[in-house]
Amino acid sequence: MSEDRKNPTAVGLRFALLAGLLSVAFFGLLRVDWVEQNLLLPFTKFQETVACRIGGDPNSSVRVGLSCSGADVIALCLGFVMAFPVAWRKRLAGGLAGLALISVVNTVRIATLTHAVRDPFWFKALHIYIWPAVLVIVVALFVFLWMTASSGRSAWGGRDTSLGKQLLASPVARRFVPLTVLFVLIFIGSSDWLFHAAWLKTIATWITATSGWLLAAIGVDATVTGNMMRTANGGFVVTQECVATPLIPVYFAAVLSLSLTPLRRTLMLLLAFPVFFMLGAGRLLVLALPVRLIGSPEMAIHAFYQLLTAVLLIAGAAYLRGKGLPEGVGTTLRRASIAVLAAAAGGLALGPLYNKVVFGVTDGVLAIYGHSGHAHPDSQGALLLLPAYQLALLAGLWLASTELAPTWRRLGLASGVLILSHPLSLIALGELSSHIGLELHVAVIRALAVLTPPLLTWLLLRRQRAAGSAPAMALAEPQRG
Repeated sequence: MSEDRKNPTAVGLRFALLAGLLSVAFFGLLRVDWVEQNLLLPFTKFQETVACRIGGDPNSSVRVGLSCSGADVIALCLGFVMAFPVAWRKRLAGGLAGLALISVVNTVRIATLTHAVRDPFWFKALHIYIWPAVLVIVVALFVFLWMTASSGRSAWGGRDTSLGKQLLASPVARRFVPLTVLFVLIFIGSSDWLFHAAWLKTIATWITATSGWLLAAIGVDATVTGNMMRTANGGFVVTQECVATPLIPVYFAAVLSLSLTPLRRTLMLLLAFPVFFMLGAGRLLVLALPVRLIGSPEMAIHAFYQLLTAVLLIAGAAYLRGKGLPEGVGTTLRRASIAVLAAAAGGLALGPLYNKVVFGVTDGVLAIYGHSGHAHPDSQGALLLLPAYQLALLAGLWLASTELAPTWRRLGLASGVLILSHPLSLIALGELSSHIGLELHVAVIRALAVLTPPLLTWLLLRRQRAAGSAPAMALAEPQRG
């Protein structure tokens, strides 16, 4: 049994990471225009029809649209269910059961709202507060009960172990899952209020002023007016959406889930404001980087949290590498820092050249078949960043796990898989967009960019550990004759 299977904390951290990434991927997929118009909207209208037949008011003035589909709750539920390490048939069954349960609850919700619309007080209470809370509780209970019931036999755990049981045995994971679901759904439910809050706009103004001062301190011309900054690269507005990132509810869930002393927990909670304030300011500070290194300021602004996620993944790999070994915090930090710096330097130095090769190959192949100009829209530069980002992240994860790392040959194989996938993915996305109008949401592209290198690294480490344990097992065989 490999070390990560023996460690409930490692299992829980891997599950939490994968669940979060899958939830983002499902959320983005459900926001694809083709999926919304051809799948989600008809499904929502079907729920409205059923709601009217079970007691709802068919003559109600309530307009049932995509905002009533429950897509956000569905994405979170599917993300946690599909990430749970049991047999895939159980995951698919759990996903279908969760979808059915959410649909039933959402249908009842629509039915009650058609009657509540006659009373503005009750309609607002039910629509904004009561029903979102009910959906949160239902999803949290379903996910927890399903995980408990389905963890008897694991597809990953073999005959002698069950990762599902180990995951449920991890106190961190058992607290993190429901708290993350709860806090993220509260964040989504209150987003309309947050994104129009005057106090949050005030914080955006403070962030803009802080970034302008720091940019001026390093010699970059920047003019700040309220929550707007102007530089030589153009003007940028810091809105409430820029400040209220979904990482905030995940941060609070993690702090409340970890085994900390009351003093440390309080300090971590109080640190939330300065941490996310500086993260918000950091998004503007990337304007100080030369355009030739980052492609464009707009791309860097939109990709800020994607780049931050890469840093956290590499740091997490270094932390997991040091678990159970006689090394201190300093060694882990040094390993993580070296891996992050090496990945960043490699990406900045070789990324532009590699991008030219990838996009040149893509354009050449499309030209051969007479499909020039067929490209997926990329206003935020997510696809432009993807090739170099994935290779740099793979290299960083490998360096952070150096003593457990696969051979250079296996690393080369993983890199080859990524290199081959890049032009193929660009061609496929361009053709789908040009011929059937299927355009992936930018969140899906970013989730795929972030998710693929960690999964490849995990597969390589898993195979390396299995290969490394084979001689020990052979020596343990009793000698005969």
